Amino acid sequence: MQRMKIWNRQSMNFLPFLIKRGCRMYEVWTISEVHNGVVKDVSYELLGRAKTLSETLAVPLATVVVGSSIQQEDLQKLAWYGADRIYLADDLYYASFVCERNAALLEMLIKEEQPQIILCA
Repeated sequence: MQRMKIWNRQSMNFLPFLIKRGCRMYEVWTISEVHNGVVKDVSYELLGRAKTLSETLAVPLATVVVGSSIQQEDLQKLAWYGADRIYLADDLYYASFVCERNAALLEMLIKEEQPQIILCA
């Protein structure tokens, strides 16, 4: 849990990762692809499609970004493409892609936040 941060579009800042309790506003999520600290173009394309879906459902749009040394510009670009929230795990622990490691993180996050829909490329 310590490795996660939530970026909030309204405050344009990262907030400590807090587990929400009580009433939830289910989100549409995308899983952003990261390679060597750079968010891949397919992530922005997917966000564009997911934005339409989240507007139709009238729920927030979020993306999950897992990697190391992720560029601030890429996070701002994700927001520009429609992400209301960015769940960010930026740590050397995630520098190289290990399926089990990323799956465990996603499982924890999905159980806690309970998104309505998850889209990935």
